[in-house]
Amino acid sequence: MRIVCFFGPDGSGKSTLAKALAESLKGRGLRFRVYWMRGIRTIAFILARFLSQFNSFKGSDNPYYGITLSPKLRLPGC
Repeated sequence: MRIVCFFGPDGSGKSTLAKALAESLKGRGLRFRVYWMRGIRTIAFILARFLSQFNSFKGSDNPYYGITLSPKLRLPGC
């Protein structure tokens, strides 16, 4: 199982990106679920801060929090 989270300010394209990813996964015949949560800035902050404590998530993909997603956790071709 893999989890993909998008978080950011309103209007930054999270929903558009999630829909595009869902279509891509559907086209590959993969099972997936899409969930939307409103008002999760606090949860996103806590999750990012939590992940930043682990060496395997330290990196520059998100320079604000200093986290990255390990290549082992990424979908092939991403």
